Amino acid sequence: MRKIWIPAVLLMSSSAFAGVEQDLQNCSTVQDKLDRLICYDNLAAGVSPAAPTVSPVQSFGKKDVAVTPVSAPAKAQTSDSFGITKPTGKQLEQVELTVSKVKKGTYGNMMITFANGQVWKQTDNKRFKLKSDQAVFIKKGAFGSFLLGTQSRNTTIRVKRVK
Repeated sequence: MRKIWIPAVLLMSSSAFAGVEQDLQNCSTVQDKLDRLICYDNLAAGVSPAAPTVSPVQSFGKKDVAVTPVSAPAKAQTSDSFGITKPTGKQLEQVELTVSKVKKGTYGNMMITFANGQVWKQTDNKRFKLKSDQAVFIKKGAFGSFLLGTQSRNTTIRVKRVK
């Protein structure tokens, strides 16, 4: 009985007069999970402009299943991109920087320029003293935030990278 469904569904899905909705409805009526998946895959291959790339076919029992290739490993994050790009691959947890210039912004928040050219701004209202040539660290906080602190103090401020 199952072997009758496959050719019938394939003929219906390749019909020039049937709409995509009808083809989806036909695929949804197939009882066997693998046959239903094959029906959807054949439908998607006919609709999409570019055929997906697949690796060689591996045999699992009676059915042949195509396996999609695994993407290449992502590059590690560098300290230059810390805080400005979404991390991919191996992520840095903390960077050490040297303060070049500190400027007070509106509402008393600081704009901090570092020796490597990065610019960070304070996002909270805590009081925190910084001066030129001071060594600081910036580490990852909760929910994508960043914390700036020094080794000599047990307090941090929230910061966001501007440049």
